[in-house]
Amino acid sequence: MSIFSIPRVSEAQVLGGRLFSTSPKAAAQTFSYATPTEYEIAEITVSGSQFYDGNSMINISGLQVGDKIKVPGDMIASAIRKIMDQGILEEVEIYATKTEGTKIWLSIILKERPRLYAIQYTGVRKGEQESLNEKVKTYKGKIITETLRKNLELAIRKFYQEKGRLNIKTKSVIKTDTLRGNNATLMVNVVKGEKVKVNKIFLTGIEPEARNLILRKIKNTKQRRF
Repeated sequence: MSIFSIPRVSEAQVLGGRLFSTSPKAAAQTFSYATPTEYEIAEITVSGSQFYDGNSMINISGLQVGDKIKVPGDMIASAIRKIMDQGILEEVEIYATKTEGTKIWLSIILKERPRLYAIQYTGVRKGEQESLNEKVKTYKGKIITETLRKNLELAIRKFYQEKGRLNIKTKSVIKTDTLRGNNATLMVNVVKGEKVKVNKIFLTGIEPEARNLILRKIKNTKQRRF
């Protein structure tokens, strides 16, 4: 039974305190916050990760074999927070798999965030999708974090803002793909908004030579005629 589990967030949540021994004859032991027990860590194992080294995760957790911890206690909660703060995992659980006297065996179970396999758009013309895919191709294969989603949406908005769509809005949703392992498709809804047109350009407080230079630089910015 897990001591702590964190799904999607960085704050520890107690799911239960029951420890089941590996021996089928041993009785289950219940951990209580009212009477925490001190143990010495005898072993730490890591599973559930395809791309990350288990020893690295143990180092990040701050837990070490030989450490004395209280169960339940703050050190387990802190270990989970440290791992989750890396921003690369969907979920972390720490299990107590065994106790013998004052020693405890811990198992860290990781669930990785999905990686970006494909991007699908709504509100985008077919002819624009190829150009958009070229803009965001570097995101393919990377872990889908909140930062990745924000940066990808920003790249899409910049693409349209350069075309005069200054009021563009984007929203992305992750769609898991069970047929492709831990891969996912990012569904991006694009609301372009109206094009913003320049009514008139005013240049004041500059020398004539500088004025001509500026006008040459913005020669492709067309004024709206009434």
